[in-house]
Amino acid sequence: MENEQFPTKKLSLWQVVIVGIAYMTPMTVFDTFGIVSETTDGRVPLAYLLALVAMLLTAISYARFSRCSERPGSAYSYTAESCGATAGFFVGWCALLDYLLLPLINALLAGIYLHALIPAMPYWFWVMLAAALVTLVNCFRIQILANLSLLFVFAPIVLMLVFIYLVIKGIGT
Repeated sequence: MENEQFPTKKLSLWQVVIVGIAYMTPMTVFDTFGIVSETTDGRVPLAYLLALVAMLLTAISYARFSRCSERPGSAYSYTAESCGATAGFFVGWCALLDYLLLPLINALLAGIYLHALIPAMPYWFWVMLAAALVTLVNCFRIQILANLSLLFVFAPIVLMLVFIYLVIKGIGT
């Protein structure tokens, strides 16, 4: 196995972090918060804190494993290296399903929101437009995608902060 090839690292740590945050879409919290909060009698923040702890433990585990492993990796390669090829195979397929379904959910949510904003355009149009834009962005080189992800992460955060400010100030009541 002398000629075995491995992927090369093309992104900095911060670019990887930003792409990961963009993939998780921080604004998604608002999609379900109201409904789930009513159902759970306001216990959603506790659930989010517990999920945060679990994600931090996972991130620490990834960081430690990446220092021990000689090749760049993902959930598949780390699982295959530590638990065997069969476990890595299943983790890889689960990750692939996640990579396919999460953007689909986001396109559907974008369609719902944009149709509510501009009802003259049909719902399916907004879903197709969102899917086309995401596909177009993903056709660029990974460094360009990382830089666009920076915009996709910080623009919603700025909008959330403006919204919180307006709510606190009581503007619009």
